[in-house]
Order: sequence, then structure tokens, then C-alpha cells
Amino acid sequence: MSCKTSSSTASSVGEVKESAEYAGDSAEVANGDRGSPVHSDGEERTLKRVQELWFDDGNIVLQAEDTQFRVHRSILAIHSNVFRGMLSLPQTACDEEKIDGCPVVFLPGDAAQDMTYLFMAIYYSDFFESAPAPTTFAIAAGVLRAATKYDILMLRHRAVRHFDTVYPTELPPPTVDAAAGVLNSFGTFQPSRQEDGEALLLARTLDLPWIRPYAMYRVSTRGLIADQETMQSALDFQCVSIADRFACLQAQTKLLYATLNDVLSFLRTSHTSHSCQSADRCKQSRIEWMEESLQWDWIDPFMIEFEPRWEKGLCEECVCVAKADFEDGRALVWAKLPLMFGVADSWDELETLKIREHISGI
Repeated sequence: MSCKTSSSTASSVGEVKESAEYAGDSAEVANGDRGSPVHSDGEERTLKRVQELWFDDGNIVLQAEDTQFRVHRSILAIHSNVFRGMLSLPQTACDEEKIDGCPVVFLPGDAAQDMTYLFMAIYYSDFFESAPAPTTFAIAAGVLRAATKYDILMLRHRAVRHFDTVYPTELPPPTVDAAAGVLNSFGTFQPSRQEDGEALLLARTLDLPWIRPYAMYRVSTRGLIADQETMQSALDFQCVSIADRFACLQAQTKLLYATLNDVLSFLRTSHTSHSCQSADRCKQSRIEWMEESLQWDWIDPFMIEFEPRWEKGLCEECVCVAKADFEDGRALVWAKLPLMFGVADSWDELETLKIREHISGI
């Protein structure tokens, strides 16, 4: 039975990297010496080849889903003990499929996209560079999954470091774009709402607990659990576990309280500076702003910036005290996140696990 194979082409490594897809012209592979895979269902299949990962001198063909890669045993063996052991196993002649004399090895359970990203990272040094070089969630997640499965520690740790920049264990600096009403990205990629949920799943399945608190914070405040529409998306895609979903919902009330009680604590009249230069004016300004803040329904304490009008409404001494209280409040809320989401008692506990992960990759 013949098998049609389409050559998946991309004009450059950068194109594959930018699009996070593989597409191109189809080309039929003839029978005979090239050898076509025979499938148990007896049907013709259209297979894809990633041109950048189809090497003329390759000596083995790996197939994930409907995508084939012609690569080198020795290169894979250098990077992965799992590949070394797997590819050294003898195959019976009757079961062995060949293409251009190269044996075909199937990779059941592996996503074609993940394996594409893994092999691109192995063969092309500029495809998946170390942080702080930019990447995408899809590439970092794909490499992380595949590198973990095939025990390629260098690439696993590189992927983890990219996630560390997006989901930190230390309080990031204020990065609010007030005009746009969003947080500016301080990581090597900017995850979507859906990808924040997927990051939570990765953290649970691949043992990365230190990225969970901030990922859960994002999901709770502007992600899949932030409103009814995206909550339904979370239910549909099952990317957020029931336990994480429940923890995020519980944390929303705590975050709202933390915004008023911690971050905006300087609005209390008792926080007037001892050296206040205009006590009545500063007190009245604080009362007005506190009354206004009670109307807010913000559950995102880190989206709040110290507004210019707060500076104008207070004397110089009270502004200094207010800014210090504001920053202390942000730090206090940050310190509460691991326990608030039920991940750990403190960031120190998670930081220890994070350091242990990176030391193992040295």
C-alpha cells in the first residue's frame, strides 16, 4: 500500500520560529527504494516533513503523529540517554519500515509540534536561545514537555528559565501601562489567557511548583477565572484543574481585600506624616480617595500605580510616606501569594525548589 508524503517547508529557521507552524507544498513520495510506511488501517496517509529537519545524510526517520523527521542517531544520542537507548534497540526485519534505507521509528504519544520544536532547538542554536532572548509560549512549552520526556536536561532548564522570567518568584517592578490599562511584559514571552492556564498544567505535571503562584494570580485577575466568559473557556478546555480553579476563585476575594487593606493602606487618615505641612488638606484628600476606592472592584493589586493626583493632593512629607506605604503594601501582598493559592507557606520554600532545579542542570 502506497503512502503519500507532503514536504512541510519553511523558507528559513526564523519562519518556523515566528509562525510556530509548519506548512508548505506537498510532494508525493514514490514507492520502491524510498520505502513507504505501511499502516495497519490499510489506508493511504498524507505525511508531512519539516524541510529544516530532513537531512540528506540523516540515518533515521522519526515520526510523531503525521510528521516525519530525518535526523541523525549520533546527534540524538549525544543529547539524550533516552534516545540513545531507544534507538539502539534491534528491530525485526519484518516490522522495520524504511525510507531511503533509513529505518522509521514511531514516537507514540508525542505531539508533532513539540518534537519539531525540540529538534529545531537541538539542530539550530538560534531557534531557542537562552533567556533573556525572546521566544513564544508555544516553543518554550513544547521544548519543556519534550525535553523532560527525553531527559535532555540542558533544554529543559533553558525552557524553565524562560518560564521563570514570566512567572517570577520575586516581586517584579511596577510595569503598568496606565494608558493601555495592562501590565507590560517583563518576561521573554507574553502568554495569553489560555496559555496562563496551560502554564498551570505544565507546572503540575512537570514539577515546577514555583511558577504556580504567579500563574494562578494571572489566571485569577485577568485570565481564565477572571470573568464568566473565560471561566466557561476554562471549563471547556480543561486546562485548569478543579483544585486550581477552586483556589483561584477563593483567592479573588482575598486579592480584593489585599488591594484595599495593603496596597492602598496609605489612604487611611492615620497614615499622615508626623511632619505633615497641611494636615487638614492631606486628611481630606485621603478621605475622598478612600471613599472612591471603596467603589472599585479591582482584584488585581499589581495593576494599581501611584497616581499623579495623589502626589498633587498631599504635601511633600505625606507623599514620601504614602509612596513608602504603597510599595510596602505591594511587597506584603506578594509575600502572601504562595499561601493564598495553597501552593506553599512562603516564597522561600519555592525558591529552594527552584534553585535545586537549576543546580541539577549545571
